[in-house]
Amino acid sequence: HTPLTWSLNKSILIPKKYSKLSTEGRLDPNSGASIRVTFNPIEPKEYSLKVPLYLDGIMDKPYLIIELKGEGAEPKLFFD
Repeated sequence: HTPLTWSLNKSILIPKKYSKLSTEGRLDPNSGASIRVTFNPIEPKEYSLKVPLYLDGIMDKPYLIIELKGEGAEPKLFFD
């Protein structure tokens, strides 16, 4: 069995509300991978982003679409 390489479309992750730690990697047979994305909302609203995932450098058709969802909230301060 041969390992696969995976990658995300980096240009889609450019908005400042999403920052990524990894956009590509290698997947060995019978193993899994985690993709970590940090969400930094700029307004108190719902956000959604679809990110294509590609395998082995084949960029004409994504293997999978990953949907990221998050919700921004107003900052709150509490005093005693």
